[in-house]
Amino acid sequence: MLIDLDTTSLNRRELLLTAGVGLSSLLPLPAWSQEHAPDVGNDFWKRPRRIQLRHLNGDKIDSIYWSDGEIILSGYRELSHFMRDRRFDKAVYMNITVLDILYGINGWLNYFNIKSGVNFHSGFRTKKHNSLLEGAAKNSRHLYAQASDISIPGINTLQIAKFGLWLGGGGVGWYPVKNFVHLDTGTIRTWRG
Repeated sequence: MLIDLDTTSLNRRELLLTAGVGLSSLLPLPAWSQEHAPDVGNDFWKRPRRIQLRHLNGDKIDSIYWSDGEIILSGYRELSHFMRDRRFDKAVYMNITVLDILYGINGWLNYFNIKSGVNFHSGFRTKKHNSLLEGAAKNSRHLYAQASDISIPGINTLQIAKFGLWLGGGGVGWYPVKNFVHLDTGTIRTWRG
């Protein structure tokens, strides 16, 4: 279900349908959060969920979208807007599981004290934008606000793909030539692009 970000109000039912089931209810706690990590501890998925991203054009965001078991609407809106189709300037509410995957990636970097941050390539795409991209799936998860493409400076894309697969949130596409990883909320599957 896509809900336009420009909607003036978002009722609870729409919010829950858009949010989906987040990763916290599907995943065991990461091993790195259980061992040798007192600062993260066993409550990683219970902590306020902050995502830090840097778009390829230089825009940055640092926002909390979830805290105390609830969506923080202001942070959720900010992240959804940041992850909009920038070519056609269209924003919709992103699927919460996509944000949870990015939160897991951010946690992985923080745990290993990697400061380079996450480069954000793509999130939501309109059908028109998607049709203009060579090799884009016709029924891409990007069309439904259920995918993101990322890279991390200094981290091999294969390592990012392996961690994305370990998170178990959905599909993971490894694009070594284009230097990014696709992460989505579909069935767990992998491919090389």
